[in-house]
Amino acid sequence: MHELTANTISLEDITEELVIEYLCVHKEFFQHHEDLLEQMYIPQACGPAISLIERQVERLREKNQQLQCEMLETVQIAKDNSRLFDATKALTLQLLSAATLREIIDILHNVLCHDFKADIIRIGLTQLPEDLNNYHGVFLFEREKHRSLKDLLKVESAVCKRLHKEHAHIVFAEDASEVGSSALVPLGRHAKFGVLVIGSRDKLHFHKDMDTLFLDYIGKIVGQLVSRYC
Repeated sequence: MHELTANTISLEDITEELVIEYLCVHKEFFQHHEDLLEQMYIPQACGPAISLIERQVERLREKNQQLQCEMLETVQIAKDNSRLFDATKALTLQLLSAATLREIIDILHNVLCHDFKADIIRIGLTQLPEDLNNYHGVFLFEREKHRSLKDLLKVESAVCKRLHKEHAHIVFAEDASEVGSSALVPLGRHAKFGVLVIGSRDKLHFHKDMDTLFLDYIGKIVGQLVSRYC
């Protein structure tokens, strides 16, 4: 740490870094030299120069606005999570009451579209009764035929992204052009029992940075239930 005194440094040796260092150490400097605040002005790219005090007030106002935005965003996230928790709990209770695979599919389709704002639902199962093929978007999930799709999946976690045309066509067929973003949820480890695909027309609805906690939970519940039939 340098100490700026007449005995240790000359005026020519003073740098911006030393001035910054000095002011950080002597935070009370402007309290003892308030007249300097009135003489200091900061040039702006647009408009006239402003005083240091005005700039400080402006910075505080900007920080306050930023904190307010962050607080509102945090509150909104909390509200969204609360809504998703309630919807996931209700979905789980309905699924546990299902007596057949057809009922499970009906519940998933109705609840995900209504409570989770999904536009298109597809359910790929590794074993599928013939009478359920294409029922509410259900299809036979064949490991070899759908290898490129399976490679997108994680072991147990959902993947949220915009699908390439090839993958979108495999899952959504004639509806592929309507899907802007998707969530791919494995049913069982390594999609042992299949995959749940949720599509949205909104390109930003599902994205790679979003949290998948509730989707992962739904995938585990559905995987356990459909394992009775696969």
